[in-house]
Amino acid sequence: MKMATMKTILQLHDLKAWYGNLQILHGVTLHVIQGEIVSIIGPNGAGKSTCLKAIANMVPKIEGEIFFEEKSMKKIPPSQLIQHGIGFIPQGRVVFPSLTVQENLELGLYTQKNVDREAIEKMYEKFTALQKRKREKAGLLSGGERLLLLDEPTLGLSPLMKKSIFEKIKEINTKEKVTILMVEQNARMALKLSDRAYVLELGKNRLAGTGEELLHNKEVEHLYLGGHG
Repeated sequence: MKMATMKTILQLHDLKAWYGNLQILHGVTLHVIQGEIVSIIGPNGAGKSTCLKAIANMVPKIEGEIFFEEKSMKKIPPSQLIQHGIGFIPQGRVVFPSLTVQENLELGLYTQKNVDREAIEKMYEKFTALQKRKREKAGLLSGGERLLLLDEPTLGLSPLMKKSIFEKIKEINTKEKVTILMVEQNARMALKLSDRAYVLELGKNRLAGTGEELLHNKEVEHLYLGGHG
C-alpha cells in the first residue's frame, strides 16, 4: 500500500445527496490518501456514481463535507475541476487525460491479438489534426491532475479490453503519480488493483478495508463477487 506520506488528499464526511426529493446518499464517509488507488464497489443503486458526481459538484443538493487538499469543493463549478487538479471521466467515456492521444487511440482500437495499427493510421488520415498532436497528452491540464475520478471505466467492454484498461489505470497511478478514486462494477478486478476500497449499500457505508482484505471477505465474496470471476 502506497502510504509513505500518509497525506489525505480527499475526504468525504457525512455526505448526503439528493436528486429532487429522492435522497441517494445517507451520510457516506471516506478518504483517499495521496498515491492510492481506491475503489467504491456495491450493488446497483448504492450511490457509487453519485459520490463521484458530488465531488464534481454535479448533484443538485448536497449536505456534508467534501475536502480536496484541505479545501472545500462544494462551491467549485464542474468546469473548474481541472484547475484544482481533479480529472473526472464520466461513465462510458474512456479517455485518459494523462495518456497521449496515440495511447488513447491504441486503447480504443485494441483487438484480441494486437493494436490495429492500420486502423490508427486511417484515423490520422481522416483527422490530420490528431496526427500532429499524437504525442501530446489527451487532457488539457496545465499542471497535471493529482486526483482522477473514474466512473465505471470498463462498462460494456470485452474481458480483454477490461484487462487493458486496468493495466493503464495502474500505469497512470504508478508512472504519472496520479491518485485514483474509481467506481467499478467489476468488483473482483477492482479489488485486485486497489490499495483500499469501500463497499456502499443503499447510500451508506457497508464495509471498508484494503483491496486484499475485501477480496477475501466472506460477506463481500457472497454479495458482490459472485459472477465476476
